[in-house]
Parts: sequence; C-alpha cells; structure tokens
Amino acid sequence: MYDYDAIVIGAGPGGLAAALYLARGKMNVGVIAEKIYDAQVGLLEMVENYPGFPDGVSGAELIDMMVTQASNYGAEFDTDTVTSVKKTDSGFSVKCESGVSYITKVVVAATGSLRRKLGVPGEEEFEGRGVFNCAFCDGGNFVGKPVAVVGGGDAGVTEALYLSRLCSHVYVLEMLPKLGASAVLQDRLFETRNITVRCSVAVEEIQGAEAVSGLKFKNEKGEGEIIAVEGVLVDVGLLPKTDCLSGLAQLEKDGRVSVDQNLAASVPGLFAVGDIRKYSPGQIASAVGDGAAAGIAAVKMLQTM
Repeated sequence: MYDYDAIVIGAGPGGLAAALYLARGKMNVGVIAEKIYDAQVGLLEMVENYPGFPDGVSGAELIDMMVTQASNYGAEFDTDTVTSVKKTDSGFSVKCESGVSYITKVVVAATGSLRRKLGVPGEEEFEGRGVFNCAFCDGGNFVGKPVAVVGGGDAGVTEALYLSRLCSHVYVLEMLPKLGASAVLQDRLFETRNITVRCSVAVEEIQGAEAVSGLKFKNEKGEGEIIAVEGVLVDVGLLPKTDCLSGLAQLEKDGRVSVDQNLAASVPGLFAVGDIRKYSPGQIASAVGDGAAAGIAAVKMLQTM
C-alpha cells in the first residue's frame, strides 16, 4: 500500500512546479518541506528576473501563489524534515525527523541549498548578534548603522541595495577581482551613494565583544584593514542539501545529483530538480523548468506502473 504516488521533498519553485504537474496529471502527490512558505526564494524582498512579472514580485508572494496553485489541484503539504530516502522493492521509503515514514512510487528531490559560510573567527560566535544572511528578514535591526555584505553576486548585491535604504553605510566585499552580479544590478549599486565596493579582498575575522563591531580583511595589496560595522551579511554561495539522498543517488564531488535530460537520477523513480541537480544555474526560472520536466517524466512513468 502506497501513501502517495509521488512525494516531492522541498517547497521551493522547483518542488512546487513538480507538484503542480504531478497533481494536474491526477497523481496523488505529497509535498514535504521543513517550512512550506519559507523557501530561500520566499526571503527575497523582490524578484525581478522571473518572467511574467514586469514590475517584479516579492519572493513570499511568488511562493504563496505557487503553493496555492499546487494545492488547488490536490497536492497535499506536510511540514517535516526528511532524514532519509531508501529504495524498496516497489518504490521508496521516505523517513522524517518526526518519526513518520511514507511509502511512495516516485520521489522528486527539490531540497534546495544552504548558505555557504566564510569559516572565519567570529562568524559562528556572532550569529544572531550581528552576523546574518537575510536583509529582508533582519535588516530592520540595523537601521542607521553601518553594515558589510560579503559576496558580490546577484544575491549579495540585491541584499546590499535593500540594506542601503535602511543603513547608514553598506560595504560590499568581494573576494574576486570583479563583482559577479548582473550589469543591471551593478549599475544600481554604483549609483547608490552610501555603498562602498571593495574587490579582491579576503575576510579574516569578524570582531566584537557582545556583538559585531568590526570586520578585518586583507585588501588587494595584501594589507590588513578593519572597517567599523555593526552587521555582517554573508552571501558567498550555496551548498546543496542532499544529505537525505546519501547512499541512494549518484552525487557529484560538490554534492549535487547527477541527472539525465528528464532530471532523472541514477535510481529509477528518483528525480532531482533545482539547486541540487548537476549544472544548475541556481535561478528561479530554471528550477521551475526542472520541476516541470521532472513532473512530466514522473507522470509518464507512473502511468505505466
């Protein structure tokens, strides 16, 4: 007896797209996620590069619409953390942190990513006391204060632009010689008066006593500098969350899942979409495309079972 025809692990754009296509295919689909409305996309103040929203859309609103759409077609949602996925003779066993287990024919893994850490002194110590990773969530704690954003990609620059409206000054620190953000975002960044950009720097320590008071780094000349800041937002890339697939799927060296053109993993019946699949560009639009492709392939597979 199966609990579901398909289980989707994760409620980000990729997982929700897969759930939508499975549900529209008249499959009994369950979505299991740690936080249904709190995928990383849901923490973004504004998404401007997702087609169909010429004026942009908040991440929370976009996720809410996707959840509602999948729900309208019958997808069921459960808040839990999947700890392991095991292959059985006729499908998969999906075990959760709560102790609940589900039996399903197909699994779509859309578990997303975790923020990469700097790994420097003070980062762990001052977590929640000046070190943060979401401007939209925590920026209000730094109104009128100087902060630093470590990371010059699209996400880091977007966070810096939001913080510039709240904070007295924002320092953007990038390890590489140039920022990696899109040209449009860089134009906005360099037009903002209270933002200073520093490239070719290496963060060495986050300093403070009871809370963050400074950031120590080596500049492009290899010289040590300290800037006085009361907050440090870290956005230096993502790590795929694939622990629950360990021992099941074929993983690349970076932890991502090897998939074929249908997003199918090495184990029949297992699909991987979004940030966790090999060569993912890490975009909302690509994750939705992954979810759609996996959902279609999964429906076709289920129709033959």
